Amino acid sequence: MAIPKYYEFFPPIMEVLSDGKIHHFKEVRDYCVKYYSLTDEEQQEMLPSGKKSYVNDRVSWAKTYLKKAGLLGSPTRSNYQITELGKDAVKKGVKSITVDFLKQFKSFQQFYGRKETVPLSEKLNDDSASLEQNPQEQMEYSMRQINEALADDLMLEVLKMSPYDFEKLVVQLLRKH
Repeated sequence: MAIPKYYEFFPPIMEVLSDGKIHHFKEVRDYCVKYYSLTDEEQQEMLPSGKKSYVNDRVSWAKTYLKKAGLLGSPTRSNYQITELGKDAVKKGVKSITVDFLKQFKSFQQFYGRKETVPLSEKLNDDSASLEQNPQEQMEYSMRQINEALADDLMLEVLKMSPYDFEKLVVQLLRKH
């Protein structure tokens, strides 16, 4: 099974918090892991930056989105609790809690960068894959694209060089190294 997208963690997070108690991030994360039956390998899989696991990152982003919409609160650092607004949302069913659902809340609209809600179908464009990624993943993907484009441009410039200029470049690089 592939690791769920950040928005797919909304239901289990809301489900675990629906008891009204305060839960630590680790409890929420462990519940999500159990909910999706994620293997140890999937839990260990790291972002390309190597700083954080995909699971921790996606659960964190899901929690951030839910918090910005006002469905959960954080009474203390790394501890979360459902709000009254969150309880109302859970009554409608945790499966109904999606990014589109969160867009109805003014606080989420401000966080998400929109003054008014726009249907998902209107938001889709050539890069629909970006909807599947959280902001951290979008940044890493963008950086990878920039680095690949830079490498391609650099290779084109090197291929245009005369053999003599290429030798000079290699000598300069070796000296700098």
